[in-house]
Amino acid sequence: MSILANILLNDSITIFVIAIAVFIILFLALREVNCWYWKINERIGLQKETNSLLQKMLLSNAQPPERVIIKNTKTGDGKIVSYEEWLEIKRSDKNGDYQIVPN
Repeated sequence: MSILANILLNDSITIFVIAIAVFIILFLALREVNCWYWKINERIGLQKETNSLLQKMLLSNAQPPERVIIKNTKTGDGKIVSYEEWLEIKRSDKNGDYQIVPN
């Protein structure tokens, strides 16, 4: 009986290993199809390009504006301040009440 149990045990281990290998192969193949269908690889490429453009902008010698218009979102009051003053207001504004008004 132990020889038969040994053979069945070895066969079940072999079947298990083959099933795991087939599962891994299917997973990898279906992953590529999924990435192709949802254009994930293309999106990653576009994100990398966006990151490199943002990095170039950051490293360029772009100067901040001298003055900015800010608005208190709760009261609606607006005023013109220097960029340095805006940075100080932004640091001290815990609730996020002040925002820059686009030109």
